[in-house]
Amino acid sequence: TFRLGPLPPGRYTLRGESQKHSPGLVRDVLVSADHTTGNIEIRLTRGGVIRGFVRDAASEPVPGARVTLWLPNAVMPPRIASADRDGMYRITGLPKGRFSVRVQQQGYLTALSSGIELDEGEEVDRDLLLRKAKKGERFAFQGIGATLKRAGGGIAVGNLIANSPAKAA
Repeated sequence: TFRLGPLPPGRYTLRGESQKHSPGLVRDVLVSADHTTGNIEIRLTRGGVIRGFVRDAASEPVPGARVTLWLPNAVMPPRIASADRDGMYRITGLPKGRFSVRVQQQGYLTALSSGIELDEGEEVDRDLLLRKAKKGERFAFQGIGATLKRAGGGIAVGNLIANSPAKAA
């Protein structure tokens, strides 16, 4: 049971979440002056987990690395985890879908790891590799080096990155 208010009249979107559940939304909740809006139910589903280790090129843990669930169009603050002293991180309470994570640590290149498929309540392992930054370097990708997008009834390949496996193929 929850109670919010008082709220000015208008239309609202309500979001509920917990550590172990994926967020639930209820859109277009109409609030009128001097009226209590009731019988609103926010359904939370069993959340998924992305977990793994952050390591450097020598397979050593990178403690304190910041792992952020990367959702470019998100309206809520991102989910963030820090790697522990063994390099382990864990992001919980995720809905079913496809995700990317960004990992950062001072002195290393920021890396993005994409294409993490997650089903409801599933736990997926994704280890992350950080490489020491050379002068002038700031960012690194993990993947084939191409952007994929839906086109017609299939998938189109575009934006090939120089010196990548996709460009070579």
